[in-house]
Amino acid sequence: GGAILNGGTLTLRNSTLAGNTSFSGGAIFSDGSLSLANSTLSGNSSFIGGAIWAESGRLTITGSTLSANSATAEGGGIYHNVFNSNPHQHHHRRQPGHVSP
Repeated sequence: GGAILNGGTLTLRNSTLAGNTSFSGGAIFSDGSLSLANSTLSGNSSFIGGAIWAESGRLTITGSTLSANSATAEGGGIYHNVFNSNPHQHHHRRQPGHVSP
């Protein structure tokens, strides 16, 4: 991840991650449990998972805004490898303007 590499349990509240770049997960690469609440991920970019690449574990997003993130391959906003993950919950405010082929 361009800003955060999570390999355990991470809760991010009332935060902004913007303008980060990485090969996997422009803002966050998570190989564990990730909870995002009342936060904004905007203008991040990567090859896969413009804002977030969730490889395994639980992914919960509540009351957050993901906007204008981009990925070259897939997952303009979020790439979630559901084959390696537990159930996930997404409750976004908005997801406008993501770009992915």
